[in-house]
Amino acid sequence: ADIADLDNLEKSNFNRNFIRKKFGWDDRFVVLYSGSMSAVYDFDIVLEAAKMLENESTLFVFLGDGRQKQATREKARREKIKNVQFLEPVGKNELPGIIGAADVCIASLKKEVRLLKYVYVSKIFDYMAAGKPIVLAMEGVSADLVCGKADVGICVLPGDKENFKKAIFDLYRDTGLRQKFGESGFAYIAKNFNPEKLAEEYLAVIK
Repeated sequence: ADIADLDNLEKSNFNRNFIRKKFGWDDRFVVLYSGSMSAVYDFDIVLEAAKMLENESTLFVFLGDGRQKQATREKARREKIKNVQFLEPVGKNELPGIIGAADVCIASLKKEVRLLKYVYVSKIFDYMAAGKPIVLAMEGVSADLVCGKADVGICVLPGDKENFKKAIFDLYRDTGLRQKFGESGFAYIAKNFNPEKLAEEYLAVIK
């Protein structure tokens, strides 16, 4: 039920300006990854996109913790990628506000990770509930949802650095497309993952 905490999301929208000032985002175009920085995710593709878009007022934000965080931070420092920011994990109540203050949300799986083709990456539901356009570098059911059923973003193949960067740049340039994807995601969550609706369906199954 907490996937679609729409009441909490509505309250969080009032905090957008506060959050952007708090983290120093100001007028930057914020590309957000949130959640576990575990070994299944490809952060090299994200750093590559950040490097290629350094001159476009972008800021790539990594929100969370995990095995790859330190290595990703060190690689960004080593390669002198300036438009990146690493934030510590936050509580579930704070997360919708931070996601809502971003401009685009992302997720990218490594090529060799095949098991997750068959399960949903849960962070995409948080992104959709916050009304954010999504860029995915992955295959499987998550990509089918984002770029098929819900039509909330752009999907590329895992490891496709050039098209991953292009997808982010296309959304950076096209405010209307970002709005379209964001509204589509919020509507899909409200219709299909509303807690009251899920509770009714669950009770019907029990009966």
